[in-house]
Amino acid sequence: MVEAGKRPVQVAWEPLDREEKQLEQLAAQANEVRARIRMLRDEISTQAAILEESRPAGAGFRVAEKRELWWNPRPGKGEVVWGSHVRLSNRFFREATEAPVPFDLRVLRALRSPFEIDIYVWPT
Repeated sequence: MVEAGKRPVQVAWEPLDREEKQLEQLAAQANEVRARIRMLRDEISTQAAILEESRPAGAGFRVAEKRELWWNPRPGKGEVVWGSHVRLSNRFFREATEAPVPFDLRVLRALRSPFEIDIYVWPT
């Protein structure tokens, strides 16, 4: 009902139609983004599985079971000097003896520093 002297309000629907279209486009793009994210997650999972299979990995590889190291090269008067020792783990010992790294002992004797030895042994 219209009261006397008052006109009905006219609503402009055109701007709302435009915004509705924009919202529909935004929703469509959001769905595309979600689909792309799912696809990328699947691809990452696949690549991670391939990497996991192709790279050697492990945990808990202990080189030594027990060690006792004495670093004082010059003990004071009356001090007892015990020899340092390292007990290799069985697994490390087995790996080192089954697949040793070959190098020439004459070359090692000629080298003077741990750095030089490392440089020689690493590429060998």
